[in-house]
Amino acid sequence: MQIDGIELLALSYAERRRRLEVLFAARALTAPWTLCPMTTVPDKAREWLADWTDGSGVEGLLCT
Repeated sequence: MQIDGIELLALSYAERRRRLEVLFAARALTAPWTLCPMTTVPDKAREWLADWTDGSGVEGLLCT
């Protein structure tokens, strides 16, 4: 992962995420580019996982 030729993998996830958010804002990126939501709140993450994986016919999901 690089920005302007600078290697970012040694940086913390939080710093890489911050730089990605700055990049999206600075370049006003829109579809097809999407910045996925992020949280450090476990209950919110569980809610997203439950909501986003409850879909019949979505590739990779087995619904019984």
